[in-house]
Amino acid sequence: GNNFSIGFNLSNIGPKIYYIDQAQADPIPTNFRLGIAARLFEDDYNSLTYTVDFSKLLVDKGEAFRGTVDTTQTQKKRKDFYETIFTAWFDQSFGEELRDIVSSMGLEYWYGSEAEGFKFALRAGFFYEDPSYGNRKFVTLGAGIRYDSYGFDFSYITTDVFKGAENHPLNNTLRFSLLIGWGSQPKTTPGFPRGI
Repeated sequence: GNNFSIGFNLSNIGPKIYYIDQAQADPIPTNFRLGIAARLFEDDYNSLTYTVDFSKLLVDKGEAFRGTVDTTQTQKKRKDFYETIFTAWFDQSFGEELRDIVSSMGLEYWYGSEAEGFKFALRAGFFYEDPSYGNRKFVTLGAGIRYDSYGFDFSYITTDVFKGAENHPLNNTLRFSLLIGWGSQPKTTPGFPRGI
């Protein structure tokens, strides 16, 4: 129904890319994402939506990633992108495959009415990556307003709440967005919190 949404995305599908020398071509990291959103509450003026997003790189990590590479032997050819879409799910133990998945979640609260032309949003989110795969953890906080055909969003990203965690490159970042709808009012359909 209208209270539950699910979607997935498979991106960066393709062969290796190079800029000058084809011998130095690098694979682009194919990525699988799954997102789920559930509207927990909604009435004429309020709505609360919970979202969760899972992401997994579908790449051939090779033996070097697992620490079993023998530098005295000829390196094995890496699998092509169309193979790793399938094999990247099973090339490690089940526990390692689960740790390889990056997750994020968030809450979005809207107050206001489409009919009156004004709505206000509060958002909070959390991003988690296993310590073995990068150890990125951060919290996002945000707010937004919609008035007539205009909108403004603000978000803040911080890793300061996690002692000992590696800082994310966007730590203490502020983001601002300005929306203008020509010919129509921007939709305020609850979705993934901005800033995640």
